[in-house]
Amino acid sequence: MRQTIRFALLLATSLPLAACSGSEDLDPAETGTDASDETGGDEGMPPGDDMPAPRVCLVGEDLGDLGAIEDAVATVEAQEPDDPESPLALRLGIELDEGPLVDILSIDLYDAAGAFEEGLAPGTYSLGGLEADFAECGACVYITGDTDLEADTVEQQFQANGGSITIEAADTTPGGTFRGSLANVTMREVLIDLRGQTEVPDGCTISIDALTFEATVEAAE
Repeated sequence: MRQTIRFALLLATSLPLAACSGSEDLDPAETGTDASDETGGDEGMPPGDDMPAPRVCLVGEDLGDLGAIEDAVATVEAQEPDDPESPLALRLGIELDEGPLVDILSIDLYDAAGAFEEGLAPGTYSLGGLEADFAECGACVYITGDTDLEADTVEQQFQANGGSITIEAADTTPGGTFRGSLANVTMREVLIDLRGQTEVPDGCTISIDALTFEATVEAAE
């Protein structure tokens, strides 16, 4: 049951979003694609029947240092909506660009899971191992590419599989503080649904050199 709730949270539009201070709309040069990728060649011809469609990566491969996220809002809620005594989920969403379709970096902490099996606590945690699996992670760092917040849809999903997260404060009391940082994060493209997580063969990848964040905690609506 907890897994179902976890996956339902992936597209919850009630999550307040912070804007990345260094974010700009990504241009094709940053994503490694250009207009010719969509047509199959520089001459605008569609790819032949024997040619696979070129892979289009919707999020830049190297996001670099994303700077500091301040004055953001994180949400806290029970992982089981019908059981307010169930372990808590602390969640922060950060918009990486602007537009009707946005790329969102999410930092979710799940009490009693993965790195936090013994409870949420300050420290530095690897994003490999269990944390690289959205179904099992306690410290879950992922990006949804071209997210439509009105339709609750995403075009691409990326789960961290390397690097680290440092938690300085994870107060689950409304009005508390959620503060920490990311370092040397690597991500790979995955498919996430109610059956679990599947890595996309030859999928896109993302790297983040650094990010610091501080958010005020509010109860989820």
